[in-house]
Amino acid sequence: MEWIRSLLFVPANRPAFLEKSARLPADAFVVDLEDSVPLQEKEAARGMAAAHLRTAGPRNCWVRVNESLASAEVAALTGLPRLAGFVLPKTESANEIQSIADAIAEAERRAGAPVGDTKLMLTLETAKGIILAYSLLQASPRIANAIFAGARDGDLMRDLGCEWSSHGPELMHARQSALLAMRAAGVLYPLDGVYTDLRDAQGFEKDSVLSARLGYRGRTVIHPDQIAAANRLYAPAAEAVARYRRLLAAFEPAQAQGSAAIEFEGRMIDEAMARNARRIVAAAEMFEK
Repeated sequence: MEWIRSLLFVPANRPAFLEKSARLPADAFVVDLEDSVPLQEKEAARGMAAAHLRTAGPRNCWVRVNESLASAEVAALTGLPRLAGFVLPKTESANEIQSIADAIAEAERRAGAPVGDTKLMLTLETAKGIILAYSLLQASPRIANAIFAGARDGDLMRDLGCEWSSHGPELMHARQSALLAMRAAGVLYPLDGVYTDLRDAQGFEKDSVLSARLGYRGRTVIHPDQIAAANRLYAPAAEAVARYRRLLAAFEPAQAQGSAAIEFEGRMIDEAMARNARRIVAAAEMFEK
């Protein structure tokens, strides 16, 4: 799974938005068949999504399916060139995940696509989903990532019966619990949810800084104006990368000479710190390309 800093939601029933998305600098996209598409437009939106996924471009498009229509949507879209995988909403059941995974496998065989190539991304947006997150994330080898969905006035806030704030305690336990479950299950680049106040750029920035400090490596966004900030705030900071490069330049020669730990800029450094430094530097080099 690649590091996704910005995952932009695009309504599947808006062809102009889909066409425009191909020119936007988001790391990846979610073609949304669920909440942003009215019930009477679901079938037509599926066709528009299929047309978009057939176009030239990187394989960086995900599709959020509907709970009640997921089997038909998977059958129609699996194997298309730009499809990376499917986003499952309101995930609460390992059986549900396995059922979708089985449907994808069958669709892959029919489409002549490599079995196992199409991934899943879970959405953790209910109390039950967050409590069960660790086991849910182990329900299928197709699971590549997950999203903590704690949006203002969203499903989780309603489920908990709580108020909302960006920096307050109301959703912080759920936000950290979801992250802990993702990390424990081996998710390398966990995703935070949307910030819905589109005109509050300062609030988006502050919330994303907090999110990155907690350990999230990217987030879902719902407007093109949020992409640049997300790409910047979730990428490794230049100052940190420079420091980690200095650390490795000091530690690795010493390690080669038999030292297990050294003093570096006033701190003791060992292999654990070096592993983290290598991870950050490698990520920075990926974004520098």
